[in-house]
Amino acid sequence: MRDLVKSAENLLGRALGREVSVPMRFYYPTVSTLVLCTACCISGGFTAGAIKLFHKGPVTEKTILGAVGSVCTATMLLGGAILSAHGDSFAAPIEKVADAAEKVSDGDYSVQIPEPAENIRIEELEDLRNSFNTMAEQLDGMEFMRKDFMSNVSHEFKTPIAAISGFCELLSEDDLPPEEQKRYLGIVKEESERLSHLCDNILRMSRLDNTAIVARKEPVKVDEQIRKTVILLGEKYPDRAIDFSVDLEPMSLISDPDLLEQIWINLLDNAVKYSSPGNVILVSGKTEDAHPVVRVSDEGIGISAEKLPHIYDRFYQCDGSHNNAGNGLGLSIVKRIVELIGGELTCTSTEGKGTTFTVRF
Repeated sequence: MRDLVKSAENLLGRALGREVSVPMRFYYPTVSTLVLCTACCISGGFTAGAIKLFHKGPVTEKTILGAVGSVCTATMLLGGAILSAHGDSFAAPIEKVADAAEKVSDGDYSVQIPEPAENIRIEELEDLRNSFNTMAEQLDGMEFMRKDFMSNVSHEFKTPIAAISGFCELLSEDDLPPEEQKRYLGIVKEESERLSHLCDNILRMSRLDNTAIVARKEPVKVDEQIRKTVILLGEKYPDRAIDFSVDLEPMSLISDPDLLEQIWINLLDNAVKYSSPGNVILVSGKTEDAHPVVRVSDEGIGISAEKLPHIYDRFYQCDGSHNNAGNGLGLSIVKRIVELIGGELTCTSTEGKGTTFTVRF
């Protein structure tokens, strides 16, 4: 019976040019009915033959009842035997899912349920198999991200803590010259601020991960907000000698002003860090198709094509020489905020020539 259904399934699949599956609500009742009808015909034939061979007299009511009883008994026994032999088609796919689920519960997220080679392709079980495999893949990816996140956090914390500890030991020396003492205190202060900034970013990222909607919505003059951010960064990096070219049309948005400000701070801060003295950072903004579009372009080191897909990964830093300038969370935060607001963030870059980030709301 299974081979017959499988052959019909394969034949239909070849005719359609794709894999086909049978709906469970159709397959099991059909198979059961066919099995019972087959068993009934066989047992009825055997009973009729037995009456003709062994019954030597008139056919009475008792004979008919005995024949019907024999047919029913034989049908149930034969049908049960056939269905039992066919039971693998019913149980095997479910057993595979159960075994795979047990492995996942033990922490093995790499498990995948293979496609059925011999059993019938049942539509609902195929959906279950595909959904389970997708779930296992996502859990495996989340587990990798969790381990990678913990490793990165540990590394990012260890570096400034080791520096603070080492310079505190040097500061405890009695014969340390005042100028050296002042320099070491400056380094300790710098590393402490870096550690504090890292904690702030991790907490901010955690809050954003657990935020589904933007609850606070106020009118925001985007162009004025960006100009204020440019002034703040100019005061933050007075020694970088980097020029800002600002070309902003009046733009307004109903959104969370604090979240919007984080976008401009991170994008502009990134542009400054990866630019050289004398470079120009172009900040432009205008309304396109009734939606604000902001671009931040720099003339910095740029990003190579192979690194570009990873720039939004947490703790990822394209240029190792700038590791002390940040912790690789800025663009992850920007990406998440833009997604929450309902915008789109894109990046184009040419290595050695510069990078442009475009935010479309």
